[in-house]
Amino acid sequence: MMISSSLFYCQGARLSWEVGVSDTAEVVGNSGHLIEACNFGNGAVKSPSINGVQFTPIDFTSGDSPARLIGLNYNTGESGKRDGAGINELFDTIAYRSGADPQTANLTALVKGQRYQVQFFYYHNSVNRSLTIRDELGGEPVINERGVPLVATGTFTADSAIQTLTFDADTGSQFMNAYQLREITTAPPVILDEVLISEFMASNEAALIDDTGASPDWIEVWNPTSEVVDLSGWALSASSDYQDPWIFPRVLLGANEHLLIFATGEGKGTTEGQLHTDFTIQKRGGNLALLKPRGEEGFEIVSEFSSYPPQKKDVSFGYALGEEEEKKPRYLLVPTPSQRNSSEAVLGFVSDTSFHPNRGFYNSPIDVVIEAQEGAIIRYTLDGSQPTANTGLLYSSKTGIKISGTTTLRAAAFREGYLSSGVDTHTYLFPIDIVDQPSNPSGFSLSWTGADYGMDQDPRDLALIAGDPNLEASEAKKIIRSALQKLPALSLVMDVNDWFDPARGIYANSTARGSAWEKACSAELIFPLGLEGRPLQIDCGVRIQGNSSRNTTANPKHSLRLAFRKQYGNSKLRYPWFGPEGAQEFDTLVLRSNSQDAWVYSSSKNRRGQFVRDTWARETHRRMGHESPDGNWVHLFINGLYWGVYNPTERPDSSHCEARYGGTKENWDIIKNHEEVLDGNQASYLELLAKIQVDPMDWSAGYRDLSDFSAFQELAELIDLEMMIDYMIHNMYAAADDWPGNFYMGYDRTGSSGGWRFFDWDNEHGMKNSVNLD
Repeated sequence: MMISSSLFYCQGARLSWEVGVSDTAEVVGNSGHLIEACNFGNGAVKSPSINGVQFTPIDFTSGDSPARLIGLNYNTGESGKRDGAGINELFDTIAYRSGADPQTANLTALVKGQRYQVQFFYYHNSVNRSLTIRDELGGEPVINERGVPLVATGTFTADSAIQTLTFDADTGSQFMNAYQLREITTAPPVILDEVLISEFMASNEAALIDDTGASPDWIEVWNPTSEVVDLSGWALSASSDYQDPWIFPRVLLGANEHLLIFATGEGKGTTEGQLHTDFTIQKRGGNLALLKPRGEEGFEIVSEFSSYPPQKKDVSFGYALGEEEEKKPRYLLVPTPSQRNSSEAVLGFVSDTSFHPNRGFYNSPIDVVIEAQEGAIIRYTLDGSQPTANTGLLYSSKTGIKISGTTTLRAAAFREGYLSSGVDTHTYLFPIDIVDQPSNPSGFSLSWTGADYGMDQDPRDLALIAGDPNLEASEAKKIIRSALQKLPALSLVMDVNDWFDPARGIYANSTARGSAWEKACSAELIFPLGLEGRPLQIDCGVRIQGNSSRNTTANPKHSLRLAFRKQYGNSKLRYPWFGPEGAQEFDTLVLRSNSQDAWVYSSSKNRRGQFVRDTWARETHRRMGHESPDGNWVHLFINGLYWGVYNPTERPDSSHCEARYGGTKENWDIIKNHEEVLDGNQASYLELLAKIQVDPMDWSAGYRDLSDFSAFQELAELIDLEMMIDYMIHNMYAAADDWPGNFYMGYDRTGSSGGWRFFDWDNEHGMKNSVNLD
């Protein structure tokens, strides 16, 4: 009887993606075996044969759908088509979906262990937007459509019968023209003489989950012979002398089959369930062997990892694809329990670099020394881009790096055959040159919103900035330099093109939304001398935040949002950003520009703003006894350029509510501005509206009579009345004329919230000098 483990993968297979231009037939894959190829469109959709692949016409509007890509909800038409023959026949009709909300679809009837290729073709001749296709592990190609036909090609090894993909447009409609799914050739079988341990994992946190929901370490035994092998009486051991090993029960391992054993120390396992050794394997390094019985002579070693090196979290160790005969183990970057091993393997890992001195404020030139482990080379950049093994300046320990002005320094270490270190980022701030920041700094785009990066050098303006119109320019600059060191500095660093490039920059496309317009960056919190605080650096995502504040004609100083996700490094920011009494973990931080509460805003009513109106509202609600979002202040720098004072703020989303009120964020519903579902779903909000309106879907139908106490009581049970009353009081006191349209509401479906809770947001239009109280 065969044993097979029941495995539950945390998030499904990860796809490896490539995006390219699809203007020739050769981009249509034709290797392996075609499963299905579909050309989307209306009744005029064609059935072209391209590069030997026959595409079937699919008209979603008429009820057609692909057989193996289930769940897409599209309309069809001919908008934005590309005329011509050949591959252009894929782009003469289109499938589209109004609205930017993501949708999920499943590739179905897959064979576990089989290698697949999926292609999506995308074009529109006049609409510039982006489509992101996301797998369940965070792999995602971003297709930036700019009037050129594109194709996203993903490859993956199926770990179940279903592969889930999420399609997310940045704004407007989602488009798709065609798709195909293929089986591609897998590696040929290897015939060896003996069963062996092909792979093991000694530090499993999330790579594989067993049938109890735990994540134990595991050992994979592979039979590369052409015969069934009876493992009865065979053994595994992790001791230095391989004495007293764990003995296999009766297990028949078929030719070219894999068997997974969990190294839990529980010592259980029968022919009807999972196998568990009575020992554990050590992540700090050790021994592991597969032993074959030899009668009275005991055991012989048939497969051994002697003195294996320290192990990495969620990285396995074993023989890379195609190297099994050489028996030279390496770290396998893509673990494949119960499957043929991956070819993505390295000999080891290069440690992170270290900088001396570290990031900070400086008043005189410094020499920066970067150190790395022996045998590695160091490359560095000064323009915000990430160094690679082939790009960036080669560091010399003989000269170091001399820095005499504000500089963003990024470095990484590389070694042949090893996984490179992470990119380390250090920003060195020199207040003396920040005051003289030029209008056209080298390397920055000159095409966005006038591109005025400079600090105003008019003596009269400098004096006003310093607070005294009678000051000389030199005296004013001295005061400004001092002021730049009165707040912590937040330095955001990434490729300058991700900020300002007309095609891909988030600042140059400030109205674009969605994950396609979130870019990987480094964030550093730097404290000047005299301010207490622990310096911080974290890799994260950054995108433009807000609604009207995205409008460059009203104010070119946009709000930003930092997102902490596993794809960038850490899945959360764990840092006391708002002090020991505030939240200690964050999924996101909003960097508010308070654009409508400052002199630069286009509306004359806002030019007397004091930059604190929104903060006043949130802090007032807090002092009334409620968990209002925290906020504080920083000087923001973008790639070393001073960008002004910003207001880092908690976002009142499901993570905020989980931290402040309990429950889990998955059970919190967050509604923004009456109807936008930020987290969760709308069902509980519609239940609330049903207690207020005659028709919860139509406010114009009238309202229920809440003078009826029983009707009022039904409503009151769904609301945190005290929080709502205080929320109303301070907003009415401030005469906030951009309210009640801007707010957040939160509700925990499991009941921990005590009813719907209300949070201030975008209260920059309260406490004005002249208001209409009617």
